[in-house]
Amino acid sequence: MRLPLLAILLPALLATTASAETYVFEAGDEWSKIGPRLVAGDVVVLLEGTHVPAQFENLAGEPNRPIVIRPGEKAKLAEIAGKREGLRLTNCRHVRVERIHVKGARRAGIVIDSIGDARSSDIAVLDSVISGVSGLVEQAGILAISTDGLDIRRTRIENCHGAGARFENSSAITCEQIEIRTMDSAKTIAGMLFLGQTSKVEVNDLIISGQFETGLSLGAKDAPRAPREVRDIVPLKPSPVGNDTPAAPPKSAPSEVMRPQAPEQSNGARFSDGTFTNLLVSGCERALELGSTARVLVSAATIIDPIEEVIRLVRPEEGSPGAALQFRENIVVWAPRGLRRFVDLPDGVSAEGIVFGSNLWWSKELPDSLPLLGPSENPFVGTLDTPQTTSLDPQLDPKGRPRREEAKLFGRNL
Repeated sequence: MRLPLLAILLPALLATTASAETYVFEAGDEWSKIGPRLVAGDVVVLLEGTHVPAQFENLAGEPNRPIVIRPGEKAKLAEIAGKREGLRLTNCRHVRVERIHVKGARRAGIVIDSIGDARSSDIAVLDSVISGVSGLVEQAGILAISTDGLDIRRTRIENCHGAGARFENSSAITCEQIEIRTMDSAKTIAGMLFLGQTSKVEVNDLIISGQFETGLSLGAKDAPRAPREVRDIVPLKPSPVGNDTPAAPPKSAPSEVMRPQAPEQSNGARFSDGTFTNLLVSGCERALELGSTARVLVSAATIIDPIEEVIRLVRPEEGSPGAALQFRENIVVWAPRGLRRFVDLPDGVSAEGIVFGSNLWWSKELPDSLPLLGPSENPFVGTLDTPQTTSLDPQLDPKGRPRREEAKLFGRNL
């Protein structure tokens, strides 16, 4: 007798589903102690209240069955009181973090890092808030070190004194619908900071607002540690869950190990293959800082009131290529006497790789101030693919979107 296909597959499907469990924690519980028991499909639920920080090592979900950390109610955030870090994932893969709020960490709100032979991969941070990071070296909202595959969406980062998001020696990074703001009087280093060998980055719908030295810093500095070294790791050991329930050994051994792989680079550039679209960068000293980069596109961005320059070029280290950038369909506006130059170009550094497509530049001081913003023969310094528009006021609305129809070909229109 031939059995229906469903009858053949159903036992296997039920066995797979049955292995997933939900662990519920109240505020104050040591919820990191569940780490050794978590397997693919498991869910960690944080109930209402302020939770203690947690650190997990070697969590191993599966591509379609991640380990999930989330609050108990869909309409609320799970609050974590940061100490050194709020949440740290080391050598983890296929993990999804949803709707958490980390407050007052000293190093970073969320850390994803790697040590030894493993490498963190396929980590998602969704619908979360990180605020008030200050005190230790990185001071970042999100800190990713040696990570392959990081997805950050619908997340707000506020008042983090080093960088909103900091990525070191990482690849395959996707960010969408991100707000990075600072309301503090002290300047923050960068909205997003990419250090060391970093590649394959896609950023769409990003707002950076406040007193940042730089909106986006790409390939300008090396990472402060070797690609495979992470400092100050404190190993986690299996320990009781709750007050009297002994922790069981892991239900399954990891089925795969991510071996370290250096991110693919282009001609030795520190940063390569980055696309940045629908940006709003407001009030920063400069919108972009570029060191050694390859295949970078910034498009449909609106840059409001840069103070020093729009783009700063940094001298690359010996043997590394310089900056390469396609800058197209963007709007840059500033108040009279509010911008010193279009591009900061150190002596001996080439701007040939900076290519300007069609962009709209507007200030009430134009066109008279053009000779003051760069060399008279080409104040934009880089290579001009097409003439730049400097005589059209886009009439931006409070969200930075152009009201004038002729200007809607440029800038952020979300």
